Amino acid sequence: LLDVIEYVPNFEMYTSCESTGAQSDYIRDGMDYEVWINNLKRLLDQPKVKKTVIMMTLSALCLDSITDFMDDMLALREIYGKERSPSLSLNLVYHPQFQSITTLPTYIIKHYNDKLKIWYKERKEDLHAYEEVHVSRVIKHMDKAINNPHSEEVLKKRQNDFKSFYTQYDERRNKNFRTTFDPIIVDWYDSLIVEKIHG
Repeated sequence: LLDVIEYVPNFEMYTSCESTGAQSDYIRDGMDYEVWINNLKRLLDQPKVKKTVIMMTLSALCLDSITDFMDDMLALREIYGKERSPSLSLNLVYHPQFQSITTLPTYIIKHYNDKLKIWYKERKEDLHAYEEVHVSRVIKHMDKAINNPHSEEVLKKRQNDFKSFYTQYDERRNKNFRTTFDPIIVDWYDSLIVEKIHG
């Protein structure tokens, strides 16, 4: 790719990530975060790269390290400058529904929403205007989920699907939910009992 860039005018790169380290590697099967970020730096070193965009896919699992990830991207901004460094596009997951942030219980959403609000207050000046809009939208989305949670029936179905999926994901992809994520979400995950739900 680096060889091709030399011959492509106005080259733009769109890539995806939203969390760091082991959590990134868990969420995106086959990902190696350290390799990814080093390749991103190699790309940014190419003067002919016009723009780099990071498409962040915000699911229930990325909340623990999302601010760490954005800090990593803003660290690149300090090196490459605000215009040359990657820009961030934060996109909420709605489907499959069990992977949505709103599948989490309200106390966990509040925990991560408070963390994001503190980060946003501290780092707002380092963001592009459209990034500010994206982060604000995510905060509002979580505020709404806290104040107007889904019905108990909907949450039970979604959380059942969540536990069932990641139990199978661990088994089939040789992963470990419990050693990868924050205790607050692991404790909740362990409290879920998979049930056969009709309808």
